[in-house]
Amino acid sequence: GLLYIAAVLKARQVVVSYDPWSFTLGVAALEFALAAWLASGVWQSASRYAAVAVFAAFAVVAGTKAALGEADCGCLGDVSLPPWMALSIDIAVLGALALCFPSGEQDNGRAAVRFSLARFAPVGFCAIIIFHGALTAASIFAGGRTLAEGLAIRGEYVIAEPAAWSGRPFALLDYLDIGNELRVGKHTVVFVRPGCPKCESLLTEVEREKAARGRASEVVVVAVRQAHGASDLPSPSLRVARLTTDYQWVIETPLVVRLENGTVVSVVVPS
Repeated sequence: GLLYIAAVLKARQVVVSYDPWSFTLGVAALEFALAAWLASGVWQSASRYAAVAVFAAFAVVAGTKAALGEADCGCLGDVSLPPWMALSIDIAVLGALALCFPSGEQDNGRAAVRFSLARFAPVGFCAIIIFHGALTAASIFAGGRTLAEGLAIRGEYVIAEPAAWSGRPFALLDYLDIGNELRVGKHTVVFVRPGCPKCESLLTEVEREKAARGRASEVVVVAVRQAHGASDLPSPSLRVARLTTDYQWVIETPLVVRLENGTVVSVVVPS
């Protein structure tokens, strides 16, 4: 059940965010496949060892994030869960797997019957994922209103379209707490998401460049979808700007926008 829940939440995250499809869906597919295998009762010993390996890997990841002081383990998609809590769950599952042994391999005719019955569970969950994803996608992409040039309203979300920003007044000036300050002078606005490795690497590079040039006031960091509303960033010396909480923002990260007197000079999506 826990694996099914995690897979569904990760599938939802893919629909409503710009997280890497290959990794997020890959993990969700792994969790779903393992859950279906465990539910089927086929090759119980092998499925048990596979579950031990998967949850041990989850425990390592959660433990590492807990040691680094991260606020969210990222294991339940958009649902925030502290890494220490995720680690506790993983350890509990590993303990249960260590204490529970299969009574024997189901390799006779009853296994086929049991598998036929058990497969209805994953099929049902698959239908839930598809249905939930369709509803979420419909809520995001329904309608055609715009908040500003390059800011599309889709249901309860505002989706940023950076490709439309170049050469125009910065679309987010009215929605950042320091928007008025960005209307004058040259600024580099860096959009990041806490827990994103590429974002952390970019911030390290930006901070190094800032130190070399000695112009810290020109660099502004905007943290998108912060866990628990925190502003914990890898580079605390950089200035942090906040988006208004009136909307749910969907902005590709990492993203670098260079401004001159409030006008977008360039938009760069680091590779």
